[in-house]
Amino acid sequence: MAETVIHFGIIGCAEIARKVYRAINLAPNAHPSAVASRSVEKAAAFAKANNFPPDAKIYGSYESLLDEPDIDAVYVPLPTSLHVKWAPLVAQKKKHILLEKPVGLNVGEFDKILGACEANVVQIMDARSDGLGALGDTGWYSIRAILWATDYELPKTVIALRGPVLNEAGVILACGLLYIGKMAK
Repeated sequence: MAETVIHFGIIGCAEIARKVYRAINLAPNAHPSAVASRSVEKAAAFAKANNFPPDAKIYGSYESLLDEPDIDAVYVPLPTSLHVKWAPLVAQKKKHILLEKPVGLNVGEFDKILGACEANVVQIMDARSDGLGALGDTGWYSIRAILWATDYELPKTVIALRGPVLNEAGVILACGLLYIGKMAK
């Protein structure tokens, strides 16, 4: 594990920020160092309600937090429509970004955000999690196997199933979705 402590700032006090703050606070090499909102009162209330460390700084504007030289990375839990504005500004301040999902509303926004990160040599990570843990990994690899089996062609139709499809003996024949496309190899 890295010995360097990463000092995090949070811009925005969305409900999801409470959960991610707890994760940052529990990480041995991370320190929640600042929080910003559009009002200093809201940021202070958020910090108090979530037991921010006593040395954490409170800001009444996002820009003020971005100007803080002691912040290494910024968590951005703002609405997706604001990511294309704020993520590049974070990158321009040479701060790494933990960006709430989805990254942008379209590929153009994603490209703009990624371009700003590349130009400023900062890392970006979307704040997604796999709620199923190992089952999520199984899902990922299952999808990869399906794509391989169909020469990476997208399906013509995908039907979501409300429940499992069973045979007369009660054995599951299909579960989750029905893929209709090219014949497998």
